[in-house]
Amino acid sequence: MFDSKTFGAMTLVAALMSGTASMALTSDEVWADWQAAMVSAGATVSAATEVKDGDDLTLNGVTLAYSDGAKVTMAEVALVAEDDGSVSITPSDIAVTAQEGQTVTIGQEGLYVSVIEDEGGLGYGITADKLDVAFDGADAEAGSTMAVNVSFVDLEGRYERAADAGSVSLTATTVSYDVAQVDPAIGMDSNQTATLADLEMTSEMTIPAGVVLMALETPEAFVAAVKAGLALTGEIKQGASTSTITEKGATFPFAASIVSTSGVTGFEAGVDGLSVSGQAGGIGVTVPPGALPTEITASMDDMVFEFAMPVVATEEAGDYTYKVGLKNLVLADAGWALFDPSGALERGPADLDIDIGGTAKIDLLDLMASAEAETPPTAMPELLTMDIRSLGLKVAGAALSGSGAFTFDNAMVAMGGPPMPIGKASVRLEGGNKLLDGLIAMGVLSAEDAGGARLMMGMFGRPAGDDVLTSEIEAKEGGSIFVNGQQIQ
Repeated sequence: MFDSKTFGAMTLVAALMSGTASMALTSDEVWADWQAAMVSAGATVSAATEVKDGDDLTLNGVTLAYSDGAKVTMAEVALVAEDDGSVSITPSDIAVTAQEGQTVTIGQEGLYVSVIEDEGGLGYGITADKLDVAFDGADAEAGSTMAVNVSFVDLEGRYERAADAGSVSLTATTVSYDVAQVDPAIGMDSNQTATLADLEMTSEMTIPAGVVLMALETPEAFVAAVKAGLALTGEIKQGASTSTITEKGATFPFAASIVSTSGVTGFEAGVDGLSVSGQAGGIGVTVPPGALPTEITASMDDMVFEFAMPVVATEEAGDYTYKVGLKNLVLADAGWALFDPSGALERGPADLDIDIGGTAKIDLLDLMASAEAETPPTAMPELLTMDIRSLGLKVAGAALSGSGAFTFDNAMVAMGGPPMPIGKASVRLEGGNKLLDGLIAMGVLSAEDAGGARLMMGMFGRPAGDDVLTSEIEAKEGGSIFVNGQQIQ
């Protein structure tokens, strides 16, 4: 659900780095612009005292207050007019209150913010030897708590704001976080930690005329802004990382540690579409003894994913994509021994390759708004085409691969029925009988059950070599399905 109070607290922090293209870079006018920016968002900025020293200004007891009760307080903010025409900002003792039962505390060492004139608007630079952000929240009635601590070391960032766009870049030699959550209703008592090296982040936002980011407090306002052209693109890169996951709840206690040598994530969001992609390399996973009787380790050379979908595609179809790839996934012998102590299965590396795409009609913004209002959507999504560009799985000595293309008849969707596929797919299975033999030796399958599986494989597959079967599946209009030319439905 959309939480305007939490969103309001976030925009209070954003106000520290907002401005207008016409702002003259003096300490007095920077302070005046902060106040004007907050008033435009329905909030106020105040200081207990203002001490002027030449061109410099020191604010004591600064409060940024939002209409729903959220606020930011700073013991002192020093605004200094520099010789190069910029204004430096040095805040101290920053604290944020989001809503009842939630607090945000910001600690810093060597935090320095610089405001400079930039082509088409303002540029803000930020550096800090260390920046710590701590969030604590609790629901006394439910007995749930959440604590989040994030720390940046050697932080450098830049924010540029023009009339119709904004961009953010950020680097840090180290980023670490710790998340602890307790929820008795679902038996959760979890903790996650991570440390990332060499973080690099860049993002650009397109801001349509008339849109005030700090005023987007409702789903309706956000939907209208996106339809008007609000858009975001970005990329996050990181070097080596380590993380841990611990679950102490009675339902399923669990622990694991994960390492990676590198990673990159990209994202785009706007009225034309939503996409997220990522890649991580040199992955290692360790599960210590506890939930399992022995330590389990696994490694993987590479993991990739990509997801894309249209945001508003109602008159004309939009493109969607779903990709997942796992390369050279290796499970250590101790892990295999848990379920295959006799070595009946081949223990070679596993690979996964899924690449599916096509077209669909959907209004994601309408679905979001209807979910928030708990009302039916204006138009139901329609799946129009699906291209199975590749479908591959290699594990335990067997390999399955396939490809195909389908269109969909949505005549029955309005009456609650499924979209009906029309098209063809080709499937190839290598090592299927060898895998069944291994499962029998393990005791997972009985010879009788395996015999039934072999019979089905023989019915729907054509021999194409030693322990190799192929199939061609065709779906026709009216719901009929053919396998290798034989109608099965």
